[in-house]
Amino acid sequence: MPSAALYVILAVIVAPSLVTLGLPPLAVHLFIFYMGTSSFISPPVALGAFAAGAIAKADPMIVGLYACRLGVVIFIVPFIFIYSPALLLMGSIQEIVIVVAQSLVGLAVIAAALSGFLFRKLNWGKRILLTIGGFALLIPLRAGVPHVVLLNIAGGAVSILVILWEWLRHSRTALAVQPVPES
Repeated sequence: MPSAALYVILAVIVAPSLVTLGLPPLAVHLFIFYMGTSSFISPPVALGAFAAGAIAKADPMIVGLYACRLGVVIFIVPFIFIYSPALLLMGSIQEIVIVVAQSLVGLAVIAAALSGFLFRKLNWGKRILLTIGGFALLIPLRAGVPHVVLLNIAGGAVSILVILWEWLRHSRTALAVQPVPES
C-alpha cells in the first residue's frame, strides 16, 4: 500500500486511541507512520523483500527475515518517539542532547550486535553483551524504573568496554599483518 494511504488509514483507526492514552499527538503520528512503512521489509507482507528476492533469485521469506534482522533499528525507533519525545525535539536542550546521544549509541550498538560484526566478526558472548548494553542505553529516563540513570551508565560502560576490546584486538591484528617496509 502506498505510504500516504497507509498513513491515512492508520491515522483514522489507530491514532485516536493512542492519543486518548495521553501520548503526544506528534509522537503518535510519527509512530504509526514509521511502523506502517516498516511492513515493507517485515514478513509476511515484505513487498521490498519479495522484490529483492525476485531480483536475487532467492527465497523472499528468507530475504525478509534477513532484512528484519539488519533493519531491527526500524522497529525500535518508533518506541523511542513514544517514550522519549525529546528525540522529536520536544523538551529542554539538555534532555534533547542526552536522548539523541543515547539513542544513536544504543541503536548503533544493537545494530552491530545483531549484524554480528564490529571491526571483525563477533562471537555470541560479545553480541549478547552489546545487545544488553544497547537496550540498557535506550531505557528512557521517564520509564518509571528506579535508578534508570545507573542502568543507562551500565549499558554505556558495557558497550564501550566491548567496543574498545574489539577495536584493540582489530588494531593489533591489523598491525601484525602489515608487511615490513623495505629500506
